[in-house]
Amino acid sequence: MNASSENPQGCGCCRVCSVEHLLVGSLFAPPSGKIRHNQTTAEDTDKNREGDQRETFWQRTLNDPTAFFTLWVAAFTGVLGFSTIGLWFVTRIAANAALRQANVTMAVSDAIDCGV
Repeated sequence: MNASSENPQGCGCCRVCSVEHLLVGSLFAPPSGKIRHNQTTAEDTDKNREGDQRETFWQRTLNDPTAFFTLWVAAFTGVLGFSTIGLWFVTRIAANAALRQANVTMAVSDAIDCGV
């Protein structure tokens, strides 16, 4: 076996190198001109929209699954953010109450130690 038959790049140093050439080559290779069965071109999209009325934002959001689920993720993220801020406030209130209780406990402890 010669070096050029082991991998397409002709390096021939080892199998790891040939895997690296395969991965790096596929990452930086120019895209093929073929259209997959579920893809459309920009011209097809324009032709389909010429006869239709322009859809509103909400119509597009409700008709497109990706936009629909993105809307749900954004809404849920907003709920989580609101809840987090609420937890900050409640934690501050609880910390202040604990501090007041600790101060009262220390005052009572000092009073008992002094024999009052």
